[in-house]
Order: sequence, then structure tokens, then C-alpha cells
Amino acid sequence: MPRYEFRDEKSSKFWEIKRSGSKLSIGFGKIETNGQTQIKE
Repeated sequence: MPRYEFRDEKSSKFWEIKRSGSKLSIGFGKIETNGQTQIKE
């Protein structure tokens, strides 16, 4: 699924979106870390 990244001189962030049936998993955080994941139904 899509992965989006944003980098500039002050930050580096990512967002990932995954879908499985009726569940949507959204991952986000600082690049080069595991970040956080939220699951929505």
C-alpha cells in the first residue's frame, strides 16, 4: 500500500496506509524508526 515521506532540513516523517477487509491500518512517525500504528474499523 502507499507510503508517503516528507523530508526537509528540520524533519523527516512518513505515513503508511494498509487495508485488510474492513480494517484500516495507519502507520506514521519519524523516518528510520518503527513509528506508531493506529487501526480503525
